[in-house]
Amino acid sequence: MTLRIILTAQFIALSALIYWLSDIPNLVPPYLGFDLSDKVIHALAFFTYGISSQLAVLGWMPNAVTGLRVTVSTSIAVMYAATDEAHQLMVPGRTGALDDFVADCIGIALSLLLRSILGKIILRFHRG
Repeated sequence: MTLRIILTAQFIALSALIYWLSDIPNLVPPYLGFDLSDKVIHALAFFTYGISSQLAVLGWMPNAVTGLRVTVSTSIAVMYAATDEAHQLMVPGRTGALDDFVADCIGIALSLLLRSILGKIILRFHRG
């Protein structure tokens, strides 16, 4: 298997996992001991999804990063977050909410920030 196939497969698997979790009726997220803990869970889930999308579209090395590829990977993640919330509107006992979508997008944005920082560090060491 090539690395590209593995990175794409993990992205598809994570997409399926999110769909499966969103399709469970009356699912209550675990309480982390503070208000808005469900938003933190959303942000963490879509932080992971953002990383996954970037790996599938951009690959591993930072020199593969272009503006178009970043836009594509981000758009895929944001659209999936939106459709995930819309999907939950049709599941008994679940709600799709704008604040959950915002938390998802914050997680995606943080994944972009991490990728940018790590990419700069890797390129700095790689160059010399």
